[in-house]
Amino acid sequence: TVRGMVFDERGFLYLTVSEGNTSARVEIFARTPDPVSGLTATFTDAGKTAATLSWDALAAGVTADAQAPVRDYVIEQTSDEGTTWTVVPSALSTATTFTVTGLDPDATYQFRVSAWNEAGNGDLAVASPVLPVPGTLTLVKSGNGAVAESAEEAVHVSAGSDVTFTYVVKNEGPSEVTDITLEDSVLGTVVAPEDFTGTLAADESVTFEATGLVAAGAYHNTATVRGTSIASLVTATDSWYGFGVAPHMTVVKAGDGVEVSSAAEAHHVQAGTGVTFTYTVTNSGNVPVSLDSVHDDVLGEISAPVGFSGTLGVDESVTFESTGTVAAGEYRNTVEVNGTAHDTTVTATDEWFGYGDVPAPTPSPTPGSAAPVPSGPGGKLPTTGGDLPVWLIGLGVAL
Repeated sequence: TVRGMVFDERGFLYLTVSEGNTSARVEIFARTPDPVSGLTATFTDAGKTAATLSWDALAAGVTADAQAPVRDYVIEQTSDEGTTWTVVPSALSTATTFTVTGLDPDATYQFRVSAWNEAGNGDLAVASPVLPVPGTLTLVKSGNGAVAESAEEAVHVSAGSDVTFTYVVKNEGPSEVTDITLEDSVLGTVVAPEDFTGTLAADESVTFEATGLVAAGAYHNTATVRGTSIASLVTATDSWYGFGVAPHMTVVKAGDGVEVSSAAEAHHVQAGTGVTFTYTVTNSGNVPVSLDSVHDDVLGEISAPVGFSGTLGVDESVTFESTGTVAAGEYRNTVEVNGTAHDTTVTATDEWFGYGDVPAPTPSPTPGSAAPVPSGPGGKLPTTGGDLPVWLIGLGVAL
């Protein structure tokens, strides 16, 4: 016969038991479970017809202080601010999550959970359900494996070459995201991987891929991913910056300040005279060029001007100079300039045509021939009539 029942401050249950009329003893039962902690309640969707409860697990076995194993968690609900509580029907279970269904969207609910073992129930934990937090998408775009989120970080590639773009989309949670699509501001809709269903659970990710051409000069495109989570639109964007490298340079060769591009336009000079040649090199590309050599096929290597750093910025020019002798007859020489830009060899050439003139010899008098007739003033014989000048008559000139 049980004569009395009491719990102490530690949760132990004491029963006073009598046997017949003369003897009695005290039975001490195991401890009741610890209080439930970490209880949360979240509606499963915006309709608020179901809510998922979750809490921290308690010890599943006998503890050092004689707490018996948890056998079940008791779940209760109220919609009248706690005036009345109703046990939610559920099978015996030690699972730490449970979804309550059949809720009235217009009602205000509270839920409480307590652990149960053979000694009784532990203390209750209470929670009010909240609307779920939508998933959060992140997007990281890269081109040829490199991330470049600003013009200062632009990835340099050869102009006109294809770049492989990858787009890593991740759902940072806590809710799943569905109907995921991806748009690129330059390439348009990016096709999803074949095995992707369009849905990402929390902490899941998927990688899209596309290929696009990068033209000469600055390049910029932006990717945008969109999805739906808890009836809300969720988006993320990321940009990529590149630069299409188009190295190019020109050289203009002049002799005596004259540019000549064909033999028909050859520049005539007196044979054997020195000619000053200039070679104006211009960086006409879109990246700096480091000059490696300036070579004239007649005069050899041309030295750089004093103070030249060896590198030409975009649209910058530098003039080299040399002197050479033009021999008699046709003359032609070619300059070749070699440089390096973005690990690419850049070359420019130009030709110059000249002609070395030889003066005609002065003829010598032939023996027995008449002496040259002196001319009058201005180099001409007088033709105005009248008497011949005395000086002509004196020479015995026959007219």
